Amino acid sequence: MFQCLSLHSRLSVCNKALRQITAVTVPITATKSRHHLSSSSVSSSTAPVVFICGWAYSSTNALKKYATIYKSLGFQSELMRLSIPELWFYNLSSQAVEKKLAKFLDSSPRPVIFHLFSGASSAFLPPLVNLLSKGHSLQLQGIVFDSGPVRFSAQAGLASVRLIQRQGSMNWLVGSIVSALGLTVAGLLGPGMRKRMNQALLSRAALVPHLFLYSSGDSVASKDYIEHWIRVQKDRSAIVESYCWEDSEHVRHFVDDPDMYGKLVSQFVKMHVLSKLQ
Repeated sequence: MFQCLSLHSRLSVCNKALRQITAVTVPITATKSRHHLSSSSVSSSTAPVVFICGWAYSSTNALKKYATIYKSLGFQSELMRLSIPELWFYNLSSQAVEKKLAKFLDSSPRPVIFHLFSGASSAFLPPLVNLLSKGHSLQLQGIVFDSGPVRFSAQAGLASVRLIQRQGSMNWLVGSIVSALGLTVAGLLGPGMRKRMNQALLSRAALVPHLFLYSSGDSVASKDYIEHWIRVQKDRSAIVESYCWEDSEHVRHFVDDPDMYGKLVSQFVKMHVLSKLQ
């Protein structure tokens, strides 16, 4: 479908996609000051920010549920995601993400952690690492992986399509169109995105504490692939925490087991981020 668009149409879609990146970055607390913290557990001068980077089909409301965990710890949350059209124009979208991160952090330099869902590792880690490689003073303190990293491939794309169909989260027509676009992205852009993600994960900038939250029952994110990255990061002497559910589905761990999920994230943040700021 996208291959048949004229140059003008492709650019129009691209411009719209890039505007959406700005639209989905939302602070969790609606106050007069967008940097105000609802908790006094961390002083305002050192209060960290968590970038919650969602999966392609995620909604702002869905991501806000995760922000409540960080809000209780005194964090400001910024919500971001890339849609399927944005993935089609990944190079431009990646540049837009990098600029947005730089602009936000330049205006308010503070410790930062990233909470990445599903294939968000491929979309957000490369621009983050690229920003750091340019000498930006971004204070990356840790990375939380939920149902990822995902190995971008046609197989993973097909599994994602089947999951959407089973859950009935979209009507048949919309689901079929989105699924077709997603499969095409995975098939055509997957090798390049995997390469950039691998380079980002193996960079010195990524040698920060990691928390991997995954499941043996995930039909999209391979348990073996995630555990491969757990071993790789441990071999590189990174601090790595992990927890594997037995039957939780893709990006459903918090929904299925909110108490354990919140406990794991809170413990990780307190031990590896907040302890350094005291």
